Amino acid sequence: MTSIKMDPVTLAILKGRLEQIADEMDATLFRSAFNPIIAEAHDASHGIYDAQTGETLVQGKSGLPIFVGVMAFAVKAVIERVERDGGVADGDVFIFNDPYDGGTHLSDFRLVKPIFRNGEIFCYLASVGHWHDVGGNVPGNYNPQATESFQEGMLIPPVKLFEAGVLKSDIVAILSANSRLPNSLYGDMNAQINALDLGHQRLADLLDEYGETDVSAALKLLRQRADRMMRDHLAALPDGTISVEDYLDNDGVSDDADCAICDDMVFPGNFDGCNVFDDDCDNEIDEDCSYIVDNPMMGNGVETGSTGSYQMFQRLGTRSFDGQTQSVNYVMEAGLPGGAK
Repeated sequence: MTSIKMDPVTLAILKGRLEQIADEMDATLFRSAFNPIIAEAHDASHGIYDAQTGETLVQGKSGLPIFVGVMAFAVKAVIERVERDGGVADGDVFIFNDPYDGGTHLSDFRLVKPIFRNGEIFCYLASVGHWHDVGGNVPGNYNPQATESFQEGMLIPPVKLFEAGVLKSDIVAILSANSRLPNSLYGDMNAQINALDLGHQRLADLLDEYGETDVSAALKLLRQRADRMMRDHLAALPDGTISVEDYLDNDGVSDDADCAICDDMVFPGNFDGCNVFDDDCDNEIDEDCSYIVDNPMMGNGVETGSTGSYQMFQRLGTRSFDGQTQSVNYVMEAGLPGGAK
């Protein structure tokens, strides 16, 4: 195993500087967005993401917590698109709102920008914000009668908004034509672009000052510490199964259909397996270090009347049906980043 060493003062400085980049991106968007859902409710988020996996490295602290998990999948969707189609260049910015590609709902538009250093992608910056209106049956896109996502608004897959630093005006025209509030859309989009530009400049300044090697080492050390702290918290939980069950009044389609939400968390109490960031671990699975977690934050177990809601679950886990009750189990094992199987 290659040992990474850094004095605690330097690590603390880099940690603060990296967090400040994401926080300043948040502040830039909140102060310049046109619609109050972003400017006042802070329905947005920014972060720095791994160049190979899309995993979250740093995220701003002022946005909505739900984006802490899903934005990594959004960046991964861009990485997969680049791997499949190629053609990524310095100055590219991808835009999309596809809820089945690391998304939440159609109103949340994501902008993802690869950051190049010495001709290679060092990391990705990403911005997400809730736009005021993106088409669909009703203004504002909150449609309780919708039975599929196409009734809620336009769906945009990952496409280039900027190509090699040049804005693609045809993409902007398509987006604007599908909104009842094109001026608000245009203002929010430009606010997100400015947030990414500022984040890029701040990150470039940091890399110029400390170098790619030290910043990369700090990011890896911080991830190791987060991994260790999480394992310590999990190890402190008592062995056994924790179960919870609650109900929704209806499934959004029929007023007569009660929906049960059930979650089970099984803790065997052994979290001492290999560290996912250890070089000699080679991402091997330690059979003694597995545990099963139903993720209540993902909204699993809710029947919405649209099969699209379950696409993320199909990719990340398994689902079983028992009348109105669905259960989604996530197997999180040592050596698997993100823990999904």
